[in-house]
Amino acid sequence: MWSTLQGAMALSKAKNFLSDAGIPIPGQGDGGAKEDAKISAKIAKRQAEIEEQKKQRAKKEDELKQRQKERGARKAELEKARGFR
Repeated sequence: MWSTLQGAMALSKAKNFLSDAGIPIPGQGDGGAKEDAKISAKIAKRQAEIEEQKKQRAKKEDELKQRQKERGARKAELEKARGFR
């Protein structure tokens, strides 16, 4: 039969094993900390992706506006050249 000390040692080993495996232990406050950290990291990564997408979209819009200005200038030059013929 197991003594109380052996039972306590076995319980401690089991808790350490579960903790190392990342499995939350009922009644322990820090069991969800790893999961919360993972979720926070995913959220931060997604927010960074969204910001990057916004920057890319703004860059594309600026490039489009620039091309439209250039087209307008070329069109005006062509109209001016046609008028002199």
